Amino acid sequence: MALRKADVPLTPYQPGDIGVIDPGDIFVPTVPDKDYDFEIERATKADGSDTCGAFSNIATINGKHKTHQDATVAEKTTYCYRVRAKRAAETSEYSNVAEVRTPEVALPIPTLHVSATSESTIFVVYNYLNTDGVFGIKVERGNASCDPSSFTAIPAEAADMTGIGFTTDTGLTANTTYCYRAAVKSDTIPAEYGLYSATVTATTLEAGATPLPTPSVTPHPTPTATPDVTPTPDATPTPGPTPTDVDGDGVPNGSDNCPGNSNPGQQDMDGDSIGDVCDPDADGDGIANNDEIAHGTDPLDADSDDDGARDDSDNCPAVANADQADRDEDGRGDACESGANPGGSLPPGAAFGG
Repeated sequence: MALRKADVPLTPYQPGDIGVIDPGDIFVPTVPDKDYDFEIERATKADGSDTCGAFSNIATINGKHKTHQDATVAEKTTYCYRVRAKRAAETSEYSNVAEVRTPEVALPIPTLHVSATSESTIFVVYNYLNTDGVFGIKVERGNASCDPSSFTAIPAEAADMTGIGFTTDTGLTANTTYCYRAAVKSDTIPAEYGLYSATVTATTLEAGATPLPTPSVTPHPTPTATPDVTPTPDATPTPGPTPTDVDGDGVPNGSDNCPGNSNPGQQDMDGDSIGDVCDPDADGDGIANNDEIAHGTDPLDADSDDDGARDDSDNCPAVANADQADRDEDGRGDACESGANPGGSLPPGAAFGG
C-alpha cells in the first residue's frame, strides 16, 4: 500500500541531474534519523533501447540524506535510477527515472580556471593529465546560471604534455558573467568525452575599463634587428607572465593551484588543490561561493553558524540549531521557520529539500 501524504510529509527525493563520480567517502551529516528510509534502485539500458531494464535495489539510506554515491558502475554503460520512501512495510510511489551514461574511465577530468582580461575577453586555463599528448579538450561557455542547455563550444587546443592548456574567449559582452566547463576528448573514432569539470564563472570588465595583461601562452620569436632603426632606451618591456608562469605570481604552472590568477601564497582552504582565488567553493562545503553570499552564509566557513552541521547538510545554515529540529519534516529547521529568514530559500545543497 502506498503511503498517504499525511503519513510521509516529504515525497521521495526526485533525482535530477545524477552524476557518476569516483569512489570515495560520503559525508554523513550529524542530524537526527528520520522515521523513514529511501530505497534506491538501479537498472541498465541497452544501447539503442528506449526503455530501462529490470530495476534492483542498490542501497537503502535514511531519509535525512539527499545524496548517494554509486561507485559500482562500469564504463560506457547507461544506468537508470529511481527512488521511493519506505516506512516499516509501507512504501511510497516511485520518483521519476533519471538516466546517466558513464564515459570511458580512462579519460581524466580537467580542472578549469578563468579570469576576465577585458570588457570582451575571458582567459581560460585548463589542466589535465596528458603525458602522452593524445587527449583533446572540449571547452564550453554558458550563461551566468550555468544552465546546461546554454552551453556552446568555444575554440580550444589540447593541453601540452605538461597538462596545461589555454584559450581566450573573445567577442563577449561587457560587465556580463559567463560560465565555463570542459571535458577531455579521446583520440578514438568516433571520439568520446569524459566527465565535465566543475563549472566556473567569470565576469567581463565594465565597458571602457582598461584591459588587463593577457597571459602569454607561447614564446614570442625574438625580433630581427633592423639596421635603420635606432633602439629607444625607454622601450624596454616590463617583465610579465611567461609561458611557464602565465599569471606571473612566481609559481610555475605545473605546481600552481590557480595558474590563471595570481596567488603567490597558494592559499587553499579546503585542500582540494584549487586555490581559493579561483575555487568556486572555497570552503569545500558543497555550496558555491556565489550561492552562499546570496543566501547569507559564509563562503569561507563550511559551518557558517558554528552549530556542528556543515552548510550543505544544515537544515538552517544561517541560524545555529545544533539539534536540527524539524517538527513538520519539511526540510527547513524550526529555527529558520520561526526566526531568521522565515520562508526564504536555503542555499542549494543545504539540508533535504533546500
